[in-house]
Amino acid sequence: MKNIWYIFKKEIVVYFTTPVAYVVMLAFLVISGYLFHFYFSFVRVSDMSKVFNNMIIVGMLISPILTMRLLSEEKRANTYELLRTSPVSLYQVVVGKYLASIVIFLSGLILTLSYVILLGVYGSPDYGVILSGYIGFILTISAFLSIGLLASSLSQNQMVAAIIGFALIFLLWFIDVLSGILANDFLSNMLNEMSFLNHFSTFLSGIIDIKDVSFFTFWIIAMLTITTKVLELNTWKN
Repeated sequence: MKNIWYIFKKEIVVYFTTPVAYVVMLAFLVISGYLFHFYFSFVRVSDMSKVFNNMIIVGMLISPILTMRLLSEEKRANTYELLRTSPVSLYQVVVGKYLASIVIFLSGLILTLSYVILLGVYGSPDYGVILSGYIGFILTISAFLSIGLLASSLSQNQMVAAIIGFALIFLLWFIDVLSGILANDFLSNMLNEMSFLNHFSTFLSGIIDIKDVSFFTFWIIAMLTITTKVLELNTWKN
């Protein structure tokens, strides 16, 4: 845990000494604020499900940007040999960097709680639906960040890593579209179960299903494990 904490603190400092985190979080807050204003003032909805539904698209875009530097920089600087000989394991490096990206994201998301306060003052929101929406949103973005971290381990170019991350996230979000093309019911059902969109949508209806929680948890663990294996392979090559 001490090693993970060390990596985590190091990455947090780097995040806050570069403009990327500030720009990304500002963009997220501006867009989410506009969405809330639009749905609350013009559409006059009394919950945040539609806001979450649109905010998640923004999350798809910013997740690879938040993670693109984390491992591609190590690859570019050719520091894998140092990582291999250090007392910190590669898995601890991956987890520490991943947790730092989550905290940066949460630091922006927590400010959106002001929307909930406004809903409580001027409307009669269903707090249960809002809570499940936040849980689903955090789990989904956490999975996006783990995918972005994997993409960062695949290229030494940050922009290429961001593009790979976005492509993977986009595919997993809309993969259920392919189910309508396939004639095979088994494959069609499997693609539906793999769709991030389908599992995220359940949370927006106010339902916290263990199946959906397990789905995103599985993806997070799987992506972090695969990322570690990629680093081990790169270290061996070097």
